[in-house]
Amino acid sequence: MEKGEVAIVGGQFLALAVLVLILGNYAGTSGPTTHVGTVYWGAPSGGVTLAKNAVNSEKSNASLIYVYYTLASNTAVSSISASRLCLNPAANNTGESLIYTQIPINYDSQRHQNYISFGPTGQAAGIGCDYTVVITDTVQQVTTWTGTVKVVS
Repeated sequence: MEKGEVAIVGGQFLALAVLVLILGNYAGTSGPTTHVGTVYWGAPSGGVTLAKNAVNSEKSNASLIYVYYTLASNTAVSSISASRLCLNPAANNTGESLIYTQIPINYDSQRHQNYISFGPTGQAAGIGCDYTVVITDTVQQVTTWTGTVKVVS
């Protein structure tokens, strides 16, 4: 090959690589792994989000918790579970656990994301409760989200 041909082939290869990168950004929102996005304390329209692995102080109980998630490419939900564990340090860390059994899977057409909702919370004021959500997809990728909520008056 002559120098001119090498330059043309090299330029075409570079253009192809750039095109693949650009198109990859627009191919969809799902990636190689399933993950939890935003978690809302109450309706998403209220805008109260919960941070993962943190203590979140809220002024009141929520009727439902909404968990937005994205599935890995070419997967579906295999299982979803949600639970709550509340321990009272003033009573020798005794408390209660609750496993949510009614967890509907929904799709938000405005956000183009799947979400689940569960509840009610109904936790006592001043006691922190750990909420845990586990999503397993059809290729057995397990994603866990845990956050603590303390209802303060």
